[in-house]
Amino acid sequence: MDYFSELGIKMDHKEYNGYVGMSSQKMWSRIKSNYDLNESVGELMKSESRMYEDLLRSDI
Repeated sequence: MDYFSELGIKMDHKEYNGYVGMSSQKMWSRIKSNYDLNESVGELMKSESRMYEDLLRSDI
């Protein structure tokens, strides 16, 4: 959920759990609308993918 904080989003676990199992496009469309984000859905999806790629390359 740190990723959402970086976007200026305060999201609790209950809301986050509501997105589990949802396609990225649908999830980001809802988040963009709910939080009035400037980024396009495509940009948000690319940013999410880069975050996961970075995590896979890290030692975590």
